[in-house]
Parts: sequence; structure tokens; C-alpha cells
Amino acid sequence: MSTGNSVNISVNNLNKKIPVRTGRNTRFRIRPLGVDCITHSISAAVFAFDSAFPGPGIFQNLKLIQEVYEENKRARLVIFGHTDEAGSTEYNKRLSDRRALAVMALLSKQLDIFDTVNETENWGDHCYQAMLRGIGCNPGAIDGAPGVLTEDAVRWFQHEYNLDVYHRNGNRRAYPDLAIDGNLGPLTRAALRDAYVSVSPGYVPVSHFADPPIGGCSEYNPISGEAKKNRRVVVAFFNTGKPHNNDIPCRKGAPAMCEIDDGGDMRCRFYRRFIHELSEDTNMPKFFDFQWLREDKGTTHLSALTSLPDGTTARFTIYRSEEELPMPPPNSSTESQRPTPGPELAAIGGRIVGGVCYARWKPPEDYDPFDYENWLVDHDIEIWDNDEEDSVSSNDGTKSTGDIANLEGLQPPVFCIDAGGHWGYSPPPGMKLSRLHFINDLNVKGIALLANGSFAEVSTSRGRFKEDFYEGNVLGIVARGKGFELEEGVDDRD
Repeated sequence: MSTGNSVNISVNNLNKKIPVRTGRNTRFRIRPLGVDCITHSISAAVFAFDSAFPGPGIFQNLKLIQEVYEENKRARLVIFGHTDEAGSTEYNKRLSDRRALAVMALLSKQLDIFDTVNETENWGDHCYQAMLRGIGCNPGAIDGAPGVLTEDAVRWFQHEYNLDVYHRNGNRRAYPDLAIDGNLGPLTRAALRDAYVSVSPGYVPVSHFADPPIGGCSEYNPISGEAKKNRRVVVAFFNTGKPHNNDIPCRKGAPAMCEIDDGGDMRCRFYRRFIHELSEDTNMPKFFDFQWLREDKGTTHLSALTSLPDGTTARFTIYRSEEELPMPPPNSSTESQRPTPGPELAAIGGRIVGGVCYARWKPPEDYDPFDYENWLVDHDIEIWDNDEEDSVSSNDGTKSTGDIANLEGLQPPVFCIDAGGHWGYSPPPGMKLSRLHFINDLNVKGIALLANGSFAEVSTSRGRFKEDFYEGNVLGIVARGKGFELEEGVDDRD
């Protein structure tokens, strides 16, 4: 079965032909004979020390779990939480329970469970800043401190929450309209948790979980000598009749029920027998959802969501891109060598907090990265014929047809993040389609100028673009219609 860039194979199926996609790296995983259990380990970066808050770095993992679920809908899921060795066994049992419950809440869209975990831990302002960044309202630094950027992000969230932006397809919001005041008060915090659960990727119905649906493993089953890598969650898909529900020894808050011995690094007999835990998926990008944000006093906030642990040393390098920009931008999961797209504009240090990697850059006084005129150089314009055979389609779904120009003279800025032995490039500054909507709630068709200089056809349903197919940003949109007004998200403000 295909899971993104990986293929899982049971030993007794090795004679079967396995379809794979060309043009992508593929890793084959072979499961032992007689064990039909797929496990996916959500990396340690999701959880800070002594916390069960699942930061937005988890989103890539949730997408992968959704893919596995879609191909294994007869499977039963169990989510296992883990901790490092700091603290007592009893305390770590409760913490690992909460980590598993928090991930289950996101996957099954159970806000009440998510709220229960929060009530126990009383998540701080930095967690709510991370939630804002995860849902697309960029607060700038994830530092737990109040400020103009955070207030702007909260104000925009309140505005969009009232418009049901985070609750579509019959999914109703839990709270009434919010006051649009930029204040991160109790009601806004509750609504933000509601939105975060609603928009987090993936969905697995509660009926597809085993009983018990979660297991807290305390510190009994370490996967690494590094404490931060043991702060993880493992999602197991049981595809056969075994283990039966009553074979699963895990009970919430009861470490005495764990089947512990000294049979290896994994001290739980049940875990050793049934959970063949895979190491972190190296084919999964470590950086995603890159954003540019203009700050006061001429600084620029650069950021991306990441699955790397808090405190990992990060380096941001900003370039003027003289080469053609591939879309999606390259990263270390798809390319063996890191390209250099053009002259370096700056290199600065960054931070990783709560699943967000970010840095602040002070551009030269004569260079504004958000001014598209700074991107233009002398160039020739190629015009494609209005011929179906000459239409251009890319892997990311963009399609340029009929008398549409490709602006090869754009040399926009991009930045690259290097951290933990991984790297990834951003798209240029611009607007994300997912952050734009027509406030008149219309169905509109139009043409978008993409940040790599090409054009693509776009359309909306009920005022929202049907999908954010373009893994980058758009510079502008020309829409066909009358009486509509376009509204832009907070992350694109000047």
C-alpha cells in the first residue's frame, strides 16, 4: 500500500506487483510475516518537554495518517503516547495518556477531549500563538509575549471565526460570534481551540478506533537515547483480528496494567509483540507552509512549520532567485544536494518553538522584498499558442493555456532554512490562495499571477478558492464577474 512516498509490504505479499509513482523517491517497508500492523510514529518535535500540546508541526503527520487510513478502512486504530525518563513513572503515565488523547482529538475532531487536555495543562500564550500560525493567522514570534503582530493575528482570527471560515461542509462552530478586539481572552481561546481541531488535517471516525483507543506508555518504550526524540506518539493500525481489544493492556492512568519486563529497550511485552515501530519518515519534508510577514520598522518575519524539535539550531539564508523556480520548492526529502538559486542577500539565525521555525530579517534600505518592481529585470516574453497540445500542466496542478505569458524576468527573493541536517526552500512573498475569499460569497472564475512568473486558472465555490493547489503564493488575481469584492488574510498585510 502506498503512504505518500513510502510503500509498506507484508512478507507474505512479496510476489505481488507493487505500483509506484515515477519521479519520486520511494522507500519500501517490509513487515514481518504474521504481523499485519502498520505503525506511524509522530516525531518528537510535536511535543515540548512536560507538555501534551500538539503543535502545528504535527499537520504533515496527520495527512500521512489520513492516507494510511483511507487504504485501511477495516483497520482499528490505537494511539500510543510516550515520554522521556524525566519524572516519575506515574506522572509520565498521565502525560503520555494526554499526548495520545490530544492526537486522537485532532484525528477524530473531538473538541471536548482536546479541551480536557488543555484544562489539565492550562496551555500558555505561546501555544495559542502556535495555533494561530497553524490555522493561517501569523502572529510573528512564538514567544508568549503580547505584541502588535499577535493582536493583529487574533483580530483577524476573530473576524474569520465569525464568518465560519474554519467550519465548512456542515461542521458547525462551537461558539457564538466573537468581539473583534484583538484580545486573547477566555472565549477567544476556546474558539481558537475549536478552529484548530476543525482545520487540522485528517479525519478518522471514532468507530474506527479500538477499545481502548489510546495507550499511555510512560517512559517504558524509548526509541532513542535522546530524550526529545522519545516525546512522541505512535499511531498503530491493526489490520487483523489480533490483538483483540481485551489483549490491549493499556488503561488510562494505570501504569500497573502495563506488561513490563526487562526483555529489551522496549520494556512492554505487548508493545514488543504488536507494535513494530518505524523510525521517522525521512521522505517527509521537515519544513512546510512557508510565510513572509512584514513587521514594523522595516523588518521581515520569515517562518515555516516544522516537525523538528524545539531548540534545534536553525539558519535562514535569503537569496535573489535568478534561476527558474521549481514548484513546489525543493527540500532535502526530494533533492540530494541543496541548490543555490542566486546571489545571497543575507544569512541569519533562527529559532524553533512549538512546531514553528522563524527568524527576523532586516533587508537593505534600498530593497523591499514585498515590492514586485524590485523583482523585475529585462527579459523576453514567451507567448503560448492557443493549442491544446501546447498547454502546460505541472505536477502541482497549475495549468497555463491559450495566449498566457510566462514572466521569465522575475527574480523574486526566496529563503532557505537549514536545521537538524535538513533544509527546505520557501516560495517568494505573496498571497496564499487559502487566505483569500470573496466576501460576497460568489462562485468566481479568474486568472492568478503566480509568484514564479506563470499564470493559472482559478475558481471559487461560495467565495473560497476550491483548493490551494499551488504550493506557493500568488501575486494577483484577475476575476471575471460583477459586484464582487476580494478580502485578503492577515498574513499578507502590509
